[in-house]
Amino acid sequence: MEGKISNIINDDIINTVEAFLFANGNPVDIEDIAKKFNLHQYEVHEALKALKERYKNTSINIRIFNNKCVMELKEEYAENIIPYLDTGIDEEILKTLAWIAYLEPVKQSEIVKIRGSKAYKHIKDLEKIGYIKSKKEGNSKILHLTKKFDELGISKEEIKKMFNK
Repeated sequence: MEGKISNIINDDIINTVEAFLFANGNPVDIEDIAKKFNLHQYEVHEALKALKERYKNTSINIRIFNNKCVMELKEEYAENIIPYLDTGIDEEILKTLAWIAYLEPVKQSEIVKIRGSKAYKHIKDLEKIGYIKSKKEGNSKILHLTKKFDELGISKEEIKKMFNK
């Protein structure tokens, strides 16, 4: 299949998109890729299709969502690898984020009961980073995940599996 797509767009475009995704490491807007490399969006989409095919039998996945794309580990490999990666986010804050993801939508007061008073700062930091948003409800706030959380590549189902082990 990659040969057919390669006839539509050349390998140079595919390799450029691949290199950019690899070097970037974060979700990237497809329109931005097209602009940066003077391509049409359909060329980027075709390159992404070719890359999905190229990585079909590997541990790498090309994920497309909300007109963004990212090169990431496939779910079945991520669970064993992620604990060894440095996300740049404090482990305690990540634990609070995991609880929010597991229970979402959840009252801030519920997270504080589970995680202790340190959760107030964690929640503030997570809102600042953009992984959660809150909505005032009575004396508490209701916490929700944002689209930025999706960029982490961890599904709520994965989190539920981890909590149910």
